Amino acid sequence: MEIELKLLVDPAHHQKLIQHPLLKQYALAKPRQTALHAIYFDTADQLLRRNAVGLRVRRENGKWIQNLKAGGGVNGGLHQRHEWETPVDAASLELGKLLALLDPASPLFELLARPSLRDSLQPLFTVEVTRQTWDFLIDGDDIEFVLDQGMIKREGLSAPISEIELELKSGKPTRLYEAALRLLDEVPLRPSDQSKAQRGYALGQTVAIEAVKSTAIVLERNDSVEQGFQKIIGNCLQQVQANEAGVLDGGYPESVHQTRVGLRRLRSAIRMFDSVIPCPPALREEIAWLSQELGVARDWDVLSESTMARIADIPEDIPADIPLPLLQAAIADCAKQARMQAAQVLRSSRYVRLLLSLHAWLQGVRWGDPSNPGLLRSLDTPIARFATITLESNRHRVLRRGRRIGHLSTDDLHRLRIACKHYRYTLEFFASRQPRKWLRKTQAALSNIQDELGWRNDFTVADDMLRKMLEEHSDLSPAIHFARGYLAAQIREDGQALRKLWKPFRALITL
Repeated sequence: MEIELKLLVDPAHHQKLIQHPLLKQYALAKPRQTALHAIYFDTADQLLRRNAVGLRVRRENGKWIQNLKAGGGVNGGLHQRHEWETPVDAASLELGKLLALLDPASPLFELLARPSLRDSLQPLFTVEVTRQTWDFLIDGDDIEFVLDQGMIKREGLSAPISEIELELKSGKPTRLYEAALRLLDEVPLRPSDQSKAQRGYALGQTVAIEAVKSTAIVLERNDSVEQGFQKIIGNCLQQVQANEAGVLDGGYPESVHQTRVGLRRLRSAIRMFDSVIPCPPALREEIAWLSQELGVARDWDVLSESTMARIADIPEDIPADIPLPLLQAAIADCAKQARMQAAQVLRSSRYVRLLLSLHAWLQGVRWGDPSNPGLLRSLDTPIARFATITLESNRHRVLRRGRRIGHLSTDDLHRLRIACKHYRYTLEFFASRQPRKWLRKTQAALSNIQDELGWRNDFTVADDMLRKMLEEHSDLSPAIHFARGYLAAQIREDGQALRKLWKPFRALITL
């Protein structure tokens, strides 16, 4: 299994990187410099890519080596893949040598052994880099530090390469993140989940940015609390990072929303595991900072795209002296500026440091206090038992806060909304261990409750934002007062709709 952390670095910072104290402290010798030329192969319809397989031949120090990568995964820039390689005589494949290294009963062997595949493989793109390599030994952990500079070329197109690879030869994966955090002290970096092969496939292709929702978490019957923690926290971080491109672009409100959802899920998961794997206070503070920064952009987007649209669609005629379109335009401009600010946050070294620190924490082998054997044993508790206790606790909290739902204050409704979110996320985290029919009905009923509570909260937040807008947009005061009056009237409505939604939901979770 190849384990490496990939980081992007601006070419302008190469010299600063080479002179970094980390290299002076831990490099065993001067760097080796190598010119690499790699040719990546696939079929015309990219059969290998569709099966998450990479196949290349690479010339290194005058010798050709064919390389096969498959399986594993990537998160937070940490690439973990199975790898096989053999020497070849020229810039061409010799699949028989690779097949000799594979399990004949494996799907990968079956794929590579197809006669049709052998006949249809062709070169798709090339990668040419100058590689500098340092060998590190950090407290007994063996790490290969690589700086690659070069180009990816495909059909007359090219893309630059400037990246660091920290490959773990032996030791703990956490060491890779610790080294990256040290590098970040002097040099701006970004984790990259894209391999050179993925960038080669994407070269010249138009890839639409899409907001990414959370994916299903599969917890196995024998998973421990420790294993469940790593799967759940890792899943939350994947959702955050999967939406980075949309946030960085600045033009995708839904990407901002899904990033915030990922952060809310992350905070809920951290709270859920706090009794057995407490999160370091510094990480909590930084997650709260990031949530707050993105929350500003999300609040403006909701006001612009949802709340104001609802006001503009009211059936009664709006008086001509109320400049509602001008107010909508001003809010849309504020939303755009807030998204651009969110993009700057994700470009910052502070965000990168948080991301690397979270993944370093996630990779920890043991989080408990060695002096507390009871705590250590709790990490080995079956996740199913932990899930039962957690779900029951969240269920009781929701029922308790939903009592007399038709007479709750605004603050009480807010607390109920938060409790419903935690319960929903917990249901999602442990969905693979729940009865499907009950889960589907419960999630649908809970979603309806959250939608009803959500618009009420959106209107309350919108009223506060509009009130603050008066300070800078007195010329829009008639439209602002009109909008606030509409929101206040909606919020004052009785809770009949909420009571109707609550009754079947309560019946489901009190069985």
